[in-house]
Formats: sequence, structure tokens, C-alpha cells
Amino acid sequence: MAMTFKDLNDIVSNAMAMQGRQIKMPDDRNVVIADLGVDSLAVVQILMDIQSRFGVDIPAEDIPKLQTVGQTLDYVNQHAKA
Repeated sequence: MAMTFKDLNDIVSNAMAMQGRQIKMPDDRNVVIADLGVDSLAVVQILMDIQSRFGVDIPAEDIPKLQTVGQTLDYVNQHAKA
């Protein structure tokens, strides 16, 4: 299953809500996720949710490659298990 912008938006929003914060991601592939105020705890939650929902293993060395919305979508969709 391919991950869409809406899927990523939901995952990021849910991770931020767990910290009592609300965000709305702009519909822009170039948005840097850290610029949305996502901290390291939220990043861990986001990665766990992506791995769980899309069956994508994200090794630690690949995490720095996932800076923008577009990079994250492309990575997940390239590595998703059918």
C-alpha cells in the first residue's frame, strides 16, 4: 500500500497530539518536517507508526535521509512491502 500525503499528515498530527500539540502540515513536498516543531520523541513515534502501518523497516542510518515530506513519502513508497 502506498503512503499518501494524507497518511503522513495523519501520522505526524497524531504524534504531535500525543504531546498535546496540534499542527497542520502544508501540502508541500519541500516542507522540512523538523520545521513543524517535531521533536525527537515525536520522530520516534512517527517512524514507529510508519513501520507498523506500511511494513517499512527504516534503519537508523536512513533516518537522516527523511528530512522533508517528499523525501519521507518517496522513501516509504520505495521500501513498502506489498
